[in-house]
Amino acid sequence: MPNSRRSRTVTFFEMVQDKEEASRLPEQDWGAILRRVQARDASGRIVRHGEDSLIGTTDPANPAQHLLLARTTGTVPRLLNRGSGSLAELQIAADDEVVDVTAICFLGYGNIIGVLPAGPGAPRVTAITRWLNGASVLPSDVRLQPVITARAREKLQRVEAVGQLTVRLQLPPADSSTALRAESELGSALQHLSAARPDTEIVLTLKVPHRPGRGLLHRNRARTALRRDALSFQEDLNEWLNNTDAVVAANARVWLRGEGERLENEAVDFVAQRITAKCRIPIHLTSGRSVDLGFAIRAVEEAARTHERELREAVGADR
Repeated sequence: MPNSRRSRTVTFFEMVQDKEEASRLPEQDWGAILRRVQARDASGRIVRHGEDSLIGTTDPANPAQHLLLARTTGTVPRLLNRGSGSLAELQIAADDEVVDVTAICFLGYGNIIGVLPAGPGAPRVTAITRWLNGASVLPSDVRLQPVITARAREKLQRVEAVGQLTVRLQLPPADSSTALRAESELGSALQHLSAARPDTEIVLTLKVPHRPGRGLLHRNRARTALRRDALSFQEDLNEWLNNTDAVVAANARVWLRGEGERLENEAVDFVAQRITAKCRIPIHLTSGRSVDLGFAIRAVEEAARTHERELREAVGADR
C-alpha cells in the first residue's frame, strides 16, 4: 500500500568531555545512571532554557537503557470540527502540558547514544546536551559529537587541500526553532541568505579552477585557503546536521596525504560519513507526524545492532 509507512532517521552520537580538545569519557554504567535520574522527583529532572522546559523520563515497562526527553511546546492545541469548520481549544488539565519527545538509547559501549526524534518539534542534539549538563547527569559537562566511520575520520585527518566544496540546503524559516546559527564565514553567509530567502533552495559551490596563465603555486594557495574555509565550516555543518533537516548534501573534492610526498585526489561526503540508519515506521504506529515511543526505542535498538561493528570501530571499542 502506498504511503503506508513513514521514514525516519536514527542518528548516533558519542558523548565526550566538553573541553577544547574533546577527550573520551571513561566507560559509564548508564543503567545505574538512568536509575538514579529516574529516582528523582519531577523537578529534579527538568531543565529550563528560555521559554522551553526539558524533562527526562523513562518507560518502566521497557527494559532498554533509554531516556525519553520531552520538550514543552508552549502551545494550546486547537480542535477542528470537520463538519462545521469551527475551532475550539483542547481542554487540558492544570498539571498537564503538550510535549514533543525524543527517544534516546544508551548503547553498552563507547558512551554512544542512538537518537530518534518522535515528532517534528522533538528535542535535537543541542537540547539533549543542554539537558544532560543541566540535570548534572555526570560530574562534569559533556558534549555530543556525531559518530563517523573510522575510515572517514582517518581521511579527514589527511586532508591537505580542497579543490571544491558544494553544499545544498533546504532551509527552515529564519524565525523557527531550527533556524540556522553559524560561526564560520561560509556558515554566516548561508545564514544571511536563509534569512533573506526563506523559501529558496540554496546550492553553494566554491571551486578552484584551472585558469590559463595561473600557475600551480596560485592554485595550491587557493586550495589551501579553501581547506581552511571547509574545516572551519565543518563545525557549523555538524550543528546543522544535528539540529535540522536543512542539509540535503555536502561534499568536497580533496587532496589527501599519501605515502611519502604523494597526494591523492578523492571525494568526501560530509553527510554519508556519519553513521545513521533509516527506519520505516508503519502508519498505525504514528499519531499525526509523531511516532509511537515504544516503537521508536525498538527502532533505535535495531539500528544499533545492525551497525554495531561500524560503531565499535568508530569509537575504538573492543567487541
